[in-house]
Amino acid sequence: AFALVNFAFRQETLQYIRRRYYAGRHASFPWHGAELPSRYRVGAAELRRLAEFADGLARGPQTLLRLESFLLALMDLLESTVPHTMETSAALPDWLRGALPVFAQPKHLAGGVSELARLAGRGPEHLNRVVRKCLGVTTTDLVNRLRLDYAARELSMSGRPILDISLDVGFDNLSYFYRLFLRRYGQTPRRYRLHSQMPVS
Repeated sequence: AFALVNFAFRQETLQYIRRRYYAGRHASFPWHGAELPSRYRVGAAELRRLAEFADGLARGPQTLLRLESFLLALMDLLESTVPHTMETSAALPDWLRGALPVFAQPKHLAGGVSELARLAGRGPEHLNRVVRKCLGVTTTDLVNRLRLDYAARELSMSGRPILDISLDVGFDNLSYFYRLFLRRYGQTPRRYRLHSQMPVS
């Protein structure tokens, strides 16, 4: 079965959410970048959760609180989902699509490319060819992106030392971690943490 759900909201609403929740984090914003529309592949459980939010919004009074609750649930889902904005016409094979969310778990990230290849059941060379074909990046680039996304969440939600977070995801060289983080998020890890943990006003 196939269902297509379309919803629209004012541009001002999106700009407000971007200013409030994504200031200084341009690369994390779901509609950041030149290749639009952004595309994401989500699981059945996540779709059910969004459907419940949307159904409640449609049936009940459409207050600002209910609208923002839905939009924030959507943003949260997209931020934790492997993006396909770079995807070409070649779809990801099932073995890679299944391996990516497992690899994105902390216990696997430090293993790097070889761990992703193991989870996918393919050799590193074959994995790299497929990732390049489907996503237009190297496997190392993809792995680093998933590592940095996890590190960003830890910086936002915990007070753990930056060095420990870097080591957890497989970056033994702290200056290299800082360089990659700055390139992806436009801020150093320390500044990102300070901004993310600022009291909401």
